[in-house]
Amino acid sequence: DIVKTESALQVTLQSIQRESLRHGGHRNSKPWLTEDGEVIWSQHRIWLASIVRSQWFDSCMGAVIMFNIAIMVYETNSEALCYPQFEGRLQDCPTASLHMPWLAATNSALLIVYTVEALVRLYIERHEFIWNSWNQLDAFLVVIGWFMLALSDYQVTFLRFLRIARLLRAARVLISIREFYLLLSGFISSLRAIFFGSLCLG
Repeated sequence: DIVKTESALQVTLQSIQRESLRHGGHRNSKPWLTEDGEVIWSQHRIWLASIVRSQWFDSCMGAVIMFNIAIMVYETNSEALCYPQFEGRLQDCPTASLHMPWLAATNSALLIVYTVEALVRLYIERHEFIWNSWNQLDAFLVVIGWFMLALSDYQVTFLRFLRIARLLRAARVLISIREFYLLLSGFISSLRAIFFGSLCLG
């Protein structure tokens, strides 16, 4: 029974890995090789692919994203202190983000990191880049980030709604850190089993 249980657990873990939204099925593959073993990519492209497709890179980007989320929370809380006293004249509020040069510099640095990552993935994956949902999300958020940076000197109301869109990047933590993804996948699988079990018993 113990052997069967361990075997079932191994099959489940392999299934979870295959279902990975970004790297599942590609983690151990070598797309730079043909079926005959011929190298079709340049050495530089292979080197970049080995880095970007590695688990430690995903974990590092997950840490960067969590740091970014913490900065966003701090920025939101600081500007929330401006209301209602400084409503309509945010530039006069001492806790507004526009009075924190370090905050703008940090956001710009993070945007550069995300941009470089997206460009590297585009260089590696080429025409396959656009067909990956996570790549589409990253590209969308990078474009929004540069758009917001270009209009940062203007008091445009809808920019606040664009800031909310940056929270979508938090979803990447689930695939960037393998343990989070395994936990979520296991939880969803359990809900499926409970749902279908309830239907059978009902």
